[in-house]
Amino acid sequence: MALVAAAAPPVRCETASLPCILWVDDDPNVAAGLRRLMRRYQVRLIHAYDGMQGYWMAASQRPDVVITDLEMPKWPGMDLVECVNMNDDLRGVPLIVISGYDTPADRRRLAELGVTAVLSKPFVLEQLMFILRQHVPMVRRRRRQRG
Repeated sequence: MALVAAAAPPVRCETASLPCILWVDDDPNVAAGLRRLMRRYQVRLIHAYDGMQGYWMAASQRPDVVITDLEMPKWPGMDLVECVNMNDDLRGVPLIVISGYDTPADRRRLAELGVTAVLSKPFVLEQLMFILRQHVPMVRRRRRQRG
């Protein structure tokens, strides 16, 4: 799969033909690195720089998966996860946390919130792709069933 990246996608993710992943991380180098690593996958990647921007992008774009860091300005990733879970339209979207600063307490809270997976930085791309291959098809199938 090859990566197709867009800063302001013209169509919502839920109507796009390619799987759409929202990556929320305040470090632009991380997003750029992910783009380079994922070139071989057909994935539409959209990027937000903090939890607040990530929440609004998730609400407006309806990605297949949200991947977030925990430590960010304005809204940390934990707040993003909590808000996504409270939004009826976003409930059920797989949430993946990738962080270099997660604590055992963070991991317990993330488990309570139903986060799909927690990966530590630096992460192994194959781990992330395994998780995505499991969850993206389920989300897209559920959307087709809803019409």
